[in-house]
Amino acid sequence: MAAGGIIAALGRADLSPEARAALVLYESLGAQRATLLQSSSSALELLERGYADDVALCLAEDASQVACRLENAAFRAV
Repeated sequence: MAAGGIIAALGRADLSPEARAALVLYESLGAQRATLLQSSSSALELLERGYADDVALCLAEDASQVACRLENAAFRAV
């Protein structure tokens, strides 16, 4: 589902069958995406450990215009 969101943002037309399937899943879920991901076992575990703000940030779409790259053991904005 997350891959489908990235593909949607890129807006490419020359997709592999796997990429097209991810895009169709992402688009078909619409407003339900965040709810489904928030109820995943990983998100629930983080919520139980007190990381609600982190879960909310991870589920926010279009929250940043910056991509990060790992350089010398640290993430840097590119």
